Amino acid sequence: FLVSVDVPGYNKDQINVQFRDNVMEISGAQERDNEMESGRFVYRERMGREFTRQVRLPDTVDADKVTANMMNGVLHVTVPKGTFNRKSITIQ
Repeated sequence: FLVSVDVPGYNKDQINVQFRDNVMEISGAQERDNEMESGRFVYRERMGREFTRQVRLPDTVDADKVTANMMNGVLHVTVPKGTFNRKSITIQ
């Protein structure tokens, strides 16, 4: 599986990818401080933004072999399919 998420303005240190049960959670947080001086006035602004996305994955995912990379503001997470062991059961 390939999951791509647009994350413009974020760098890879501000992004977090976690797996819990069969759910992949991608989150990011960012804060910026701006200050401008103009004559007698000082303008200060603090901006913060964050996001969280959850993707439900099938049980047949090999979470130990997940890779992620980020290029040009797009995060690509590659989640390999795992093996599914078929099992027959007897109906009683």
